[in-house]
Amino acid sequence: MGARTRGENRMVEKTKKLVWVTGASEVDGDEYLNCFLSLCTVRSKKVKIIYPGKMLFDAPGIPLDENNVLNAPDDHLKPKMKWVFDRIAEKLAEFFEKCDAVIIKTHRLFKWNNVYRLAHAYENVMRFNPNLMITFVDGITPILNRLGISEQFRYQGYIKKDICDWQDLEVKLTKEWAEAIKKPHFVVPSGESPELLYNLVFNPKAELTYVAIDITRSSSKLKKRVGDFVKELRKYYPCLINPFTVPLDSKNRTDEEDSHIIAMCLDWFVPQARNVVGYYPAAIQTSEGKTHEIGKAHVLTKNVWVVHVPNLDESSPFIKGFKTAPIFRTEEEFFEFLRERQKK
Repeated sequence: MGARTRGENRMVEKTKKLVWVTGASEVDGDEYLNCFLSLCTVRSKKVKIIYPGKMLFDAPGIPLDENNVLNAPDDHLKPKMKWVFDRIAEKLAEFFEKCDAVIIKTHRLFKWNNVYRLAHAYENVMRFNPNLMITFVDGITPILNRLGISEQFRYQGYIKKDICDWQDLEVKLTKEWAEAIKKPHFVVPSGESPELLYNLVFNPKAELTYVAIDITRSSSKLKKRVGDFVKELRKYYPCLINPFTVPLDSKNRTDEEDSHIIAMCLDWFVPQARNVVGYYPAAIQTSEGKTHEIGKAHVLTKNVWVVHVPNLDESSPFIKGFKTAPIFRTEEEFFEFLRERQKK
């Protein structure tokens, strides 16, 4: 085969920054992207965000009502979505010439009138072949509350189980698309710092780091200590997920919510991380979930770093066996280790 032309090389470079974003309705992904855009502006990065769902109402044919659009049959919506993605394809090269990254923000599916409906076809993803796929997630109660005041969704009568199922399917089905086109997929809490997405997009070699902490039983005092620890940790690994950024009900959680928490931590956050930090800030922080997280990270061959205070009994063979570095007895000892590691 002949060598690529300069123009072809330029397009290859640009398409590496095409990002496909999904998430359940009212997951608050738009607010996250606004914060991300502000960060990009500060760092002189130009980003174009495309919303196919908004463009749908400009498509030719029978007019659609914004609040009742999901009542339309598939044979009505599919031609309109094709028109939308045709328009995006026409403009994509122009966007690439002006921007450092292009984000297509859409959904994988909807739950409407008690039935799941796919947002659009896989052929659209295959056609654009994004470099990266992202799914936004949030706490079950915040999503439910926002849906409850949405003009479009307020009368759907959702319960917590609906949101658990919907969010789980968004993640699983988007990941399925990413695997089909052999591209990476990441689950991003919409309450996280925009630094996370910034590094995933513009610094793909950044080591995604997950903090394993007790997210269901921590007191406000311990949460403050965890917050200070995470703030310092971000200086070394800004591509970081703190599970406290996904709000959880401290009381009245359903069985479905508990199962959702397990899936979120063990199936989404830990597997996508390169480093997992098991943080034990106090003796009472012996957490079943944390043990499972560092155990899974261990068998997935992640870097597992355990940080706990001196008065915590370290006799557990699980804590000793899962770590990949000496146990750090203080936060400062751990950060000194990170400083030395980053010098290498």
